[in-house]
Amino acid sequence: MSFQNLLSTFGSSSALSFTLVGEGYEFEFVVRDLADQHTQVIESLRIAKDGTLIGSLRWAALRERLTTYFLETSAGVEEVEVTFSGILPQVSEASDPISVAAICSQILPKLVGNTYWLQANRATPPRHETYRPDAPLAPDGTGITQLIYANDISGSDIMSALADWYQTAMGSRLAIRRGAFASEELFSFCIESSGSLIELADTGEGMGQVLSIIALLLLAERDLLGPNPILVLEHPELHLHAAAEPALARLLCRVAASGKAQILAETHSESFLLAVQLAILDQQLKVSDVLVYWVEKEANQPAKTAPIRFDSEARPAGGSWPPGVFNERAEMARAVVLARRPDSNNAS
Repeated sequence: MSFQNLLSTFGSSSALSFTLVGEGYEFEFVVRDLADQHTQVIESLRIAKDGTLIGSLRWAALRERLTTYFLETSAGVEEVEVTFSGILPQVSEASDPISVAAICSQILPKLVGNTYWLQANRATPPRHETYRPDAPLAPDGTGITQLIYANDISGSDIMSALADWYQTAMGSRLAIRRGAFASEELFSFCIESSGSLIELADTGEGMGQVLSIIALLLLAERDLLGPNPILVLEHPELHLHAAAEPALARLLCRVAASGKAQILAETHSESFLLAVQLAILDQQLKVSDVLVYWVEKEANQPAKTAPIRFDSEARPAGGSWPPGVFNERAEMARAVVLARRPDSNNAS
């Protein structure tokens, strides 16, 4: 994905703003696209602690070098040379008396270092694989089986928890088949069915697609993803049978309520959202822990997001959903009823 893809298709701004909050700090970034130079620059960075500004870096746009910034702290304003490693600024100690760079290096990795993103189209686990303890987790879920296996052989109960979830949601238990070939450790993830083991690759697509989602949630619940993990899940219910969606939503709500992870989930599932509302009504999830953004787009207009918070009765605060929410199924059901009615002319 290019930087341009992150900017609004219909907007004219060449800059992207975002804020990271945690550990008592706020880091406000503005990243600007320099189209003529085919690069981007961090235009500004403001750091505050408990609401009080500590310092800021502002790009000196009129200077020749892209690395020239104005550093503003309580000691005054100074022109300094700054290089960025990702979003981490590198400033010499002599030029940084308030240790702006040191604060960033200490705090920012805690906020962004444990972010796990799973895209909508996720890979089906392979039939057989060798154990690779350092295998990374890719956005399509490749590598999740390695992560599960590593935690399983280290004594975690992750496989037992996964098996229980699959039994509850799918009616079949998840298992690991182990073996060896040419002195290499082999394993495969299977579903137990009628006394036989069937590789996930040979089962319904939903069985394999949801594995990485469930595994990340259960690993986070067990503090096995590092401190303060952020889980970004695109359409976690994709390819999942509708009857299994509530079980997925309940697990997500349970992990969110535990405070073990922050979860950002994109979904088109009404059942998923209804399960979240039920979790609020059952007092399994605090109202303050839930924020829904309803995304809507009109023809030839940029997409807009409408924030929705719930009250204690799991109703949208303010009394109503945005126009059109949940209308489709109701309209289709109404059309079915009308289609079943005999023609009024023939009824006589």
